[in-house]
Amino acid sequence: MSIEQKPLFPSILLIIVSALLFCGLFLHFVQVLRDNLRYEIGITLRETVRQGVNTLHAVTEGQLRTLRFIAARVTDKALRDPEKTVAMLRSMQKLRDDKRMGFVLADGRVFTTDGETMRTASGLWRASLEGREQISDTIRDCPDGKPVNLYIVPMFQDNEPVGALFSVMPHDDFARHLVMTFWQDEGFSFLIKKDGSVVAPSRRVEAAGITNYIATLAALPQTGHELAARVQRALDEGETEFLHYRTTGNRYAYVMPVGINDWSLVSVLPAHMAEDRLRSVMVGTGMLGAVQILCILAFIWHINRVQHNASTRLWQQIYVDPLTDGCSYARFLMKASEQLTELPGRWALLSLDIDNFKLVNTILDQETGNATLRTLHDLLRDWADRPNELVARRTGDVFVALLPLTGRQQLEQRLDDLCSRILQTPVDENDSYRLVPSIGICLLPEYPLADTPLETYLDKSTLARKTVKGNHEQLYAFFDESMESIIRYRKSIENDMVSALAREEFEIYYQSKHAASDGRLVGAEALVRWQRNGVQVPPGDFIPEFERNGFIVNMDRYVFLRVCRQIRRWREDGLEPVPVSVNISRLHLYDPGFVERYMRMLDVAEDDRKLIQLEITESVLLENASLIKDTVSRLRAHGVTILIDDFGTGYSAMSMLKEVKVDGVKLDKSFLAGMGTPRTDTLLRSTISMCRSLDMEVTVEGVETAHEVAFLRSLGCDTLQGYYFSRPAPAAVFTAMLQEAQPHA
Repeated sequence: MSIEQKPLFPSILLIIVSALLFCGLFLHFVQVLRDNLRYEIGITLRETVRQGVNTLHAVTEGQLRTLRFIAARVTDKALRDPEKTVAMLRSMQKLRDDKRMGFVLADGRVFTTDGETMRTASGLWRASLEGREQISDTIRDCPDGKPVNLYIVPMFQDNEPVGALFSVMPHDDFARHLVMTFWQDEGFSFLIKKDGSVVAPSRRVEAAGITNYIATLAALPQTGHELAARVQRALDEGETEFLHYRTTGNRYAYVMPVGINDWSLVSVLPAHMAEDRLRSVMVGTGMLGAVQILCILAFIWHINRVQHNASTRLWQQIYVDPLTDGCSYARFLMKASEQLTELPGRWALLSLDIDNFKLVNTILDQETGNATLRTLHDLLRDWADRPNELVARRTGDVFVALLPLTGRQQLEQRLDDLCSRILQTPVDENDSYRLVPSIGICLLPEYPLADTPLETYLDKSTLARKTVKGNHEQLYAFFDESMESIIRYRKSIENDMVSALAREEFEIYYQSKHAASDGRLVGAEALVRWQRNGVQVPPGDFIPEFERNGFIVNMDRYVFLRVCRQIRRWREDGLEPVPVSVNISRLHLYDPGFVERYMRMLDVAEDDRKLIQLEITESVLLENASLIKDTVSRLRAHGVTILIDDFGTGYSAMSMLKEVKVDGVKLDKSFLAGMGTPRTDTLLRSTISMCRSLDMEVTVEGVETAHEVAFLRSLGCDTLQGYYFSRPAPAAVFTAMLQEAQPHA
């Protein structure tokens, strides 16, 4: 009996169909992968070019800003005595990389630091003499024919251009900021003009022979003219263009306008960077099962990419300082702990800040303050550039540094150099404010973290810094054990705070607020004083400590309830209360139950909510704008008046008022520091006018003289507060003031 043979055709057909299906899926997968890679390369090139454009703007703006500053200082002298002005420019040139500096007057006379003549017939000079800043293309220098670039800014007198200040920079110095390599040095960038000619070539060999990019593209076979036309259209219309073409190898390129002259930046990447990846995938997909594995791997890759992006964002938030773009304080603590644990030797820990830095924001402006902090950070980073040296901004204008200790004498020499650099750092173009540092140093033992946390040493360096605060003769101090008494004092405050609150040792003082128009008593601010063992503890001793350890939350509730009781007592005694403002710590604003808790306390006290005002400091607005906005909105919805205290001393200033709506602001007394000078008077007038236009009541603190009262009244200020009217007084004394101020029948 024979066995029936099954036909092979169906099996062969199934194999062929499966193979065709696999091939189709494979080819589709390869095409999708190729498209995705091309898209990613386009994104990468676009971001690379954008970074290059940002770098170009930063470099050119830095040069122009410096020239503007110099022009403002030398214009009058240049018109009176050009030769002395040239001597000034020579001394300034020593600090710069310029080939020469000079200026052109409106009558065509040219003065340079090296005596070389300059042709003044070009459009660059005419435009600058008409009041426009200019940056030249690469030109040949008259004396030696070497390539140079010019930065030119107009010189103004009485808002009219009277000349132009220029700086001649060697082209190599100019170009090194504008060209770059990327992606493992495979990619390169260069700068071109509207006609395609190269302004600043790349250092890469592949681009060394390119003098006109459009001509180079047009010379390519097949699609060369089409590519050249696309690029020319993008240059003419100021648009971006993404290219894929073949020259000595496949290339991807991205063209983006710079926004300076008619320049555009071109970044080029070899296509084999993508093709190598594609080829490795094709080799691994020889079987149908590999498709499934690749799908799983692609899924895992996607998850990892999402996690990586999330980790990168988290890293940025935690480990990068948002103001300086340098190392954050959290990152500093982590790296410092690693180095102190792993690297042998002695170390020095520094704490640095600037005396009265808030005056930079108050007298000048917020932008100048922030720019000064960035300049300080860069200066410190350049100063502490040796191996294993760390620098970070701790908070505000406080910076910390960790340095390997080679010897105290060598460290003192470096500190002298640092102080000299800071003292010579200009803040504004008029040089109206001088930075004066205060530095504290803690020399660490050989094994510093064996039984002591790093924060303890930071506290010691901070204590040392505070001992020289305001002492312009001694700018730095080393911590010694005699300063330990301060730490013990702070610890004793912390040990006594709970029992002191239970014994009601904290007394509420009231500082009156008066109408600017006629001096009437219209309100008060509640301040806390501590009678500890019969001696009054200065608020500056215990309030910061309570803020640090969180006890300020209990203190704020205590003050709030005491004020509510006092208002009710005034009513029971037949007096008409005035609104009283109470300070609220930032810690409350992060408590989800804060609003409801305080409203319940008001309900229990049966007080009119308009009589209790809450003050929050301006610096809180920077920490979490959305949260603060929500909390303030909820409080105002309950009828509570919200005031911004210390307005003008932080880094948020006016910008946050459009986001967070409040009822009033209290201008810090530092606003009065330069009263009588045009700049300060203009600042006060514009600030008060702006706040009034936003329907906010304006209070000025620290008023001490009749002249200040009259001036602030003339500016339209609403209320005044300060020693001119009254010092902070106990409840009984303030009650007498309130009784005297009651309207008579």
